Amino acid sequence: MRCLPGGLWRIPGSRNILGRRKNMSSKGMKLMITQPGLDMHPQGAKLLVRLLREAGFEVLYRCRRQTVAEIVDMAIRENINLLGLSCSSGAHRHFLAAIAKGLKENGAGNTKIFIFGGGALPPGDFEYLYSQGVKAIFLPSGSSLTPVLDWVQGEAAPQV
Repeated sequence: MRCLPGGLWRIPGSRNILGRRKNMSSKGMKLMITQPGLDMHPQGAKLLVRLLREAGFEVLYRCRRQTVAEIVDMAIRENINLLGLSCSSGAHRHFLAAIAKGLKENGAGNTKIFIFGGGALPPGDFEYLYSQGVKAIFLPSGSSLTPVLDWVQGEAAPQV
């Protein structure tokens, strides 16, 4: 894999993380997973991208070290329905809130871009993040990414 111009990765679904192919409809949803700021832990985000692709979703992976403006611009330009932000750098309050605000200010509030976040986020910050427009938060679970897949298919998909 290599980063394409503009910092966008299109990851082919080669190896099946689920151990089997799931035949589920993506309902035309398009997701983007990215890491704002100086976050240096891409493994979870890349695994999530592959898992969602195997479940039938179109998923774009934006390279690490993205600014708020770059993330907002790409989400709007690519007509994203769900934006997943992985943040383990400790700057989650700033980045997730600034991205939600940027999407609203740039007209994405009318196109239903749902934001979900994950990483080493302290539970004490959840209420603040929800109040800023984040729809779901996922903590590292050790080995399972299925709670994210279940949320995307069960909670987010019917609303998009």
